[in-house]
Amino acid sequence: MINGELQLAFWCDGSLSFTNNVTVQGKPGGYGVVWRSDIDGGVPSTPTVFKSRGFYVNKAYSIQHMEMAAICQALAKAIELASKVSFERCRVVVFTDSKSSVDRINLGVGSTLTGFYNAHTEPLTKAIICQSHKLDQLGCLVELNWVPRCATEALKLADKLAGRWSEDDADVCQHRQTLDMRDSVADRLHSEIKLRGQGALHVRTSKYQRKRAKKNAMMRKQNAQTLASVHHRASSKAKHRRGGRGRHFR
Repeated sequence: MINGELQLAFWCDGSLSFTNNVTVQGKPGGYGVVWRSDIDGGVPSTPTVFKSRGFYVNKAYSIQHMEMAAICQALAKAIELASKVSFERCRVVVFTDSKSSVDRINLGVGSTLTGFYNAHTEPLTKAIICQSHKLDQLGCLVELNWVPRCATEALKLADKLAGRWSEDDADVCQHRQTLDMRDSVADRLHSEIKLRGQGALHVRTSKYQRKRAKKNAMMRKQNAQTLASVHHRASSKAKHRRGGRGRHFR
């Protein structure tokens, strides 16, 4: 607590099992959240140690998917902690090393955003915005800050936790539990994320198919015109030759 202000600090990081930026099939990934708060056991106290959690995601669609899931998870924890005590002022500070995720959140939500990337990250963006409003109602000031990768010990720990997606750890892997029993934000939003992403792919595919069909029709028309022109020239040459031979034999 600084100058009577309750402090909640979070460090977030995400990890993927593939090197490509985006995959529409979805592959394993994970994210880690590290926090230090002035609340211990429901009462204000002096923070002494970091607390942390790692989360496994069976189908991750991009690195931003995991990074934003970590931010969303941090805000969910902040709401949980802030709801336990009464305070006059509270500051929630979230640190992430993903500038692209910060940029995506700043874009907000809306029908004008198109493409698979914007579509599958929109549910997380919406959740983060709603969580920020909830914290504001609780009297908390929320800050989201970008920092370089592994710039602090807390970020290094978050990075390590995010990479534990490959471990069969009960604290990380919750896929054996029903959705209502999981505390992973990514799991709870998975259906909506998948639905939005598939919807964007369907729109993109439909547009591509229409464009491709139009292009094929134009090519067929051009080919037909070319063949007709070639046939006309060939016929003209044949007539000319026959006429020439006739005059020669006379």
